[in-house]
Amino acid sequence: MSPSSTVGEARRTGNGRPHPPHTYAVTMRLAQLALIDLDGAPGVAMSLLSPGTSPQHVRVDLAVLQPGASLPKHPAGQEQVFYVVSGEGRVAADDDVEHRVSAGWAVTWEPGEQHTSWADTAMTVVIIQRRRGAQ
Repeated sequence: MSPSSTVGEARRTGNGRPHPPHTYAVTMRLAQLALIDLDGAPGVAMSLLSPGTSPQHVRVDLAVLQPGASLPKHPAGQEQVFYVVSGEGRVAADDDVEHRVSAGWAVTWEPGEQHTSWADTAMTVVIIQRRRGAQ
């Protein structure tokens, strides 16, 4: 398809009038993303999926934690959602109470909230960080 392609042919609607074909602007980007080892967190590799519309507002990362790996305790710089895609592990906030998480679980930390996470099995997570007020 060209950058702006017509898909389909004109069809007749229920009342007999022609229904125009659809035109789509093709802007798909295809990239193989490299996982980069995270300094200070052995067994953890990350890849930036999307900086969002502005890196100051939204950032989306993919993290792959090997069994036994952990993200050291650190403060959330922005509102942070930790969504488990696969695997099992644990998370804790500043109170150090551990909570089990697995595929389908989402954890949200507020800006400045200390938190950490551990992988009990190989665990893949998507981390979404959004500054309050960003849409």
